[in-house]
Amino acid sequence: MVGLGAIVVLGVGMQWLARRLRVPAILLLIASGLAAGPWLGIIDPDAIFGDSLFTLVSMAVSLLLFEGGLGLDLTELRERGPRPVVQLVTLGVVVTWLAITAVAMLLFDLPTDLCFLLGGLLVVSGPTVVGPLLQIVRPREPTVTILRWEGIVIDPIGATLALVVLKVVTAGSSPITELVLTTLVGCGVGLVAAGLLVLALRTFSVPDDLEAAVTFMTVIAAYTVGERIFEEGGLFAATVLGVALANQGWVSVRRIVAFGHDVSVLVLGGLFVVLAARVTPADFQGIVGSSLALVVVMVLVIRPVVGWLCTTRAALSWRDRAFIGALAPRGIVAAATSALFALRLTNAGVEDGRIDAIVFTVIVGTCLVYGLGCAPLARALEITEPEPRGVLLVGDQPWLLGLADLLSEADEEVTVLATAQHHLAREPHPWRLLTVTAVDRAVSAALADVRTAVIASDSDEHNALVLTRCLERLPRHEVLLLPAEARRRRTPEPAGDQAVADREDVFDPMAPVDGLDEVGEIVADAKATSDGWQRRPFAPGTTQQAVTAAFATGGIRVVTGPVDAADGEILLGVWRADGSLDLAPRSSRLGPDQVGVVAGGAPPDR
Repeated sequence: MVGLGAIVVLGVGMQWLARRLRVPAILLLIASGLAAGPWLGIIDPDAIFGDSLFTLVSMAVSLLLFEGGLGLDLTELRERGPRPVVQLVTLGVVVTWLAITAVAMLLFDLPTDLCFLLGGLLVVSGPTVVGPLLQIVRPREPTVTILRWEGIVIDPIGATLALVVLKVVTAGSSPITELVLTTLVGCGVGLVAAGLLVLALRTFSVPDDLEAAVTFMTVIAAYTVGERIFEEGGLFAATVLGVALANQGWVSVRRIVAFGHDVSVLVLGGLFVVLAARVTPADFQGIVGSSLALVVVMVLVIRPVVGWLCTTRAALSWRDRAFIGALAPRGIVAAATSALFALRLTNAGVEDGRIDAIVFTVIVGTCLVYGLGCAPLARALEITEPEPRGVLLVGDQPWLLGLADLLSEADEEVTVLATAQHHLAREPHPWRLLTVTAVDRAVSAALADVRTAVIASDSDEHNALVLTRCLERLPRHEVLLLPAEARRRRTPEPAGDQAVADREDVFDPMAPVDGLDEVGEIVADAKATSDGWQRRPFAPGTTQQAVTAAFATGGIRVVTGPVDAADGEILLGVWRADGSLDLAPRSSRLGPDQVGVVAGGAPPDR
């Protein structure tokens, strides 16, 4: 019981801590697994899971690959150019495998066939490490697309390559035939599973509340079928199932994507903690120095050569090519397959556990190097995208358009989403205008440059739709919702004939928003979100009615503190010391030398 509890707490808690520290989560997960496993004895995976451990590990990896596949857009790949990705997962895999094998022969006292196996295990990178690093570094296109696709597609290829080598080592089977058949069968199973799931969702055979659960069932079923036909075929099946779902146009996969992300957080954390807990200090004796030397060669020689070779004919600058050659951390698939294969080799009397320890050392080493060095390198190469600083204002009321004008004059990047208000496009504005619906691709593209969204149209149904879309792309604390109709709570009614006359409606600024469950599935989800106390913009207690009244009497202006908002005057935002704009100030007062935006309090300028 304590071991299982520790796996969950450490698995999620270390990822939470890593987000706060902005470091690769894998480092904290492995460190906590080592500490809780062989060092403190809190977690003993073999005692907890028994013989089913590696079956569960392999299934969990399939879920991670499925979730990664859901994030792969074929349209995006075609636009950015598929050639570098194809070369990285074919030619790049072969070159990396042979190069690591050659270096391993020089550094380790291992048989030649085990060096080939080690090389196969270490060709993979993985979305669980590459993805978070890309979020931190923010490289420009098409580099980010190439690296994200490589990290996901290479995992089942690398795992299958390592399995082929293992079978050659232990049974002498044909590697080429094994690799081709595993790939074809796994992809076929994944496509069939995707087709069946889409058909079930398209014909409304699956209840809405079971959509995520049925998807989970389908992934496990596809993995199991693929694995039973050809070992490691299940990983191909899970990956192809995710890619197929992400790129079909018959059903929405919004809920599935959200479910996949939540599952991946739980699975990823648990996997790393469990696998790290199985590695004992004795396994590292005599191999740490050689393993670190292998890391140096992989980082400084092998990956740069592979990255440059595989992007030779791509339309990429030398800066992008250099960065692609500087990012290839090893992740969960390398850890899982090495642990599984080490057990099989030990049972066969071929190996004594060093393979597993070498792989874990390489994982930690590459994650440290890339985790600490990628961001400075990207800045030095000048390929990073700037942090989003734009403001999205949703609505078309006069006060909101006036706020957009003022913020634009103050050098803020403002986008106004005024659905179907095409007449606004006839007039020149200093801000970007979108007249499309919230589900249009243009809105998704615009959100890439947005830091804060203020949702304040005069329709709660429209607000609900935009709220859902914004929460898919922006942090929750940066999505501010000002409902059209404020929820009110009633005080107890007095008895007698004066009950109605004396009744008072008291505004509750933290009450949930009404009227968000009337426009279908998306709005229903948004209602559930807003019921979770979505943040409000502007000074505490502000309503749309109050802002409209203040704007009518005094317009919107920039003021410098100290200012204590008087009657009819509303503080809308404050510029922080670092130059960023806070559109949800905690007080209606403006401190000394603070600069803010106020509605009302003075005659309008126009």
